[in-house]
Amino acid sequence: MRWVLLFGLSLLIFPCNAAEVNEQKITTPDQSCAIHYFSDKSKKLWSIDVSQSYCETGWVQGLATVQLKDSLNRPAQALKGFFHQGYWLSSFLEPIQEFWRESSQDETQDFIYQIAQNKELDITYYTVARSYSQSGNYGAFELCPTQPILLAQHPTETDFKQSLFQSYLLKDAKDIMTKRCPNISSFQIIGITTATPSLKEWRFRATIDIPNSETTLFYRDIPVIGNIPRPSELRRELGEKLLTIKPPKTIDKTLNSPSKKEPQQKQSEPSADLSPTSNIQSAIDLALLANVLQSDVQGTAAVYIESSELTSSIQTTKPLKLSLQTQQPLTTGWYLIDGVFHHQPTGVVHILSATPCKKEWCLNEN
Repeated sequence: MRWVLLFGLSLLIFPCNAAEVNEQKITTPDQSCAIHYFSDKSKKLWSIDVSQSYCETGWVQGLATVQLKDSLNRPAQALKGFFHQGYWLSSFLEPIQEFWRESSQDETQDFIYQIAQNKELDITYYTVARSYSQSGNYGAFELCPTQPILLAQHPTETDFKQSLFQSYLLKDAKDIMTKRCPNISSFQIIGITTATPSLKEWRFRATIDIPNSETTLFYRDIPVIGNIPRPSELRRELGEKLLTIKPPKTIDKTLNSPSKKEPQQKQSEPSADLSPTSNIQSAIDLALLANVLQSDVQGTAAVYIESSELTSSIQTTKPLKLSLQTQQPLTTGWYLIDGVFHHQPTGVVHILSATPCKKEWCLNEN
C-alpha cells in the first residue's frame, strides 16, 4: 500500500493499492513540473517537456501538450489535453475541486469528482472519468466515453428502492448527463451511501437508454452476520435483483418523498445545482472556463503578486499571468482573491476582495 497526494489546495490523502496500479511521477529535467503517469513498466529515468501550460503546486495544470521522453531523451509519447494536478483528462467540462482516484481489477483507473448537488433530495453527484490500459500504458481519463458513469451519493439505502425517489433521481441524472455529454445514447448511474465516493460499495445501479427512455435497474442487498457485513468479494453474488422499467412521464408532486429531506412542493421537480461546490478553485480553471463559456465567471483562487506598486492594475505571475483590477492596495506575496474572471479581454480579473496568505498557494487558508 502507498499514499497518493490529491487536490493541491486542500491536500487530501488516501491509500492506493500498489499491486493494482503502477502510478509514476515524471518530471521536467529541472523537476519544477510533473505529471502522473500509469504504466506496467518503470519510467524512472523518463522526463517531460511541457508547452502551452502552467504549473500549479508542481503539477501540470490546464490545457497542455506534454512530450514524454525516454531514458535516452528520445520522444516517446505526446499527451495532449487538459491536465488537473498532473492528471491527464480528455477534455475540460467544468472546474474541478476535490477529487478521488480509484483502481479497478479490470485494468481501469478512475478519476472521480463532484459536479452537482440536489439539496432537496440530499443527493451529491460525481462524474467518473475512466482511463483504460493500452498495451500497458494508460490513456487520458475520458469524461464522456461511450457509456459514462454518474455516481449518486445519498445517506439512506432504502430510498433507492422507492419508486418516487427513483423517478426524481433518474430524471435528475438524465438532465445532468445529456447536458454534459450531449452525444451519448446511454449512461450508468450508480447509487452509493458511503461518505467517500467509490464504485466498489454500490447499493443501486441503473443503465439508462436515452432514446428509448428505458431503464434497467439493479439492487444489492448485503446479508449481515451479526453486525459485520460479509466480505466485499462475496457481495456481488448475493441478493441482486433485476428489472426493466420505463420511468413515468409525470410525477405526482402530492406524494411525499421517501427521502429524509422531503422535496418542497414547487412548480417543477427538484433539480441539481450545477454551480461550483468549493470555495477555492484553480485560477487556471477559472480563466479557462471563462474562455470556454465565452462569459464572465466569478470564483475564488490563490495567486502570487510580484508588484508592490499601488495601482489600479496589478499583475500576477503564479499560477499564470493575470491583470487584477482593484482599488485595494496589494503588495508582493500570495493572496486569496475573490473576483470576476473576464472572457474579454482575457486574463483580466475584477477583484471583489483579496486576502493575504501566510503560506504558498494559500494552503489551508479557507
